[in-house]
Amino acid sequence: MSKNKCLSSGSLSLGCNYWASHSGTNMWKNWQPEVIQKDFELLVENGISVIRIFPLWPDFQPPIPLLSGAGCIRDFAVKYIEDATEHP
Repeated sequence: MSKNKCLSSGSLSLGCNYWASHSGTNMWKNWQPEVIQKDFELLVENGISVIRIFPLWPDFQPPIPLLSGAGCIRDFAVKYIEDATEHP
């Protein structure tokens, strides 16, 4: 029987599903990076090292003009990932 490699190192990653505290499932429409920053700090303080986020289809399915424009959706997604990776 093989050992579980996740536990053999003596560490366990604790995670949770994440919705912003100020708006829940409306976080993508009501984006407030300062609130999300505080949420991430609180999660880290409480031992959470992994989060799962839910990009909702209606919020990220861009209309045709955005697809051919300056990349608004891409820029938003990149900024979100940059904010999230500041808290390893």
